[in-house]
Amino acid sequence: MIRENQKILNAVNVIADAAIVICAMLIAYTTRFLILQGTESISFSFYIYSALSVSPLFILLFGTTGLYESQRSSDFLRTAEKVAAVCLVSTIALATVFLLCAPSTSPAGC
Repeated sequence: MIRENQKILNAVNVIADAAIVICAMLIAYTTRFLILQGTESISFSFYIYSALSVSPLFILLFGTTGLYESQRSSDFLRTAEKVAAVCLVSTIALATVFLLCAPSTSPAGC
């Protein structure tokens, strides 16, 4: 029974993590272009495509670092360190995609 509940909770965590990444990208777009009224050099569809592309990367990295396993006996600081490392790697990957594929810097786009 406990293992079944743990599997269900892990699945919910995966879905929630993907939804959080997508929502964060939408909030970033809204803040940058609607609230701060920045110049829209990157289209909304590019933001959505990027969010859908980077969500599996987050899930993959969280899974490979053991963050979807039971954390009952793990140290909070060690877990927070793993989360920070995954977020840093994913942010670097996303920034690289934006730099290489942004319509204003790449003639072909991606």
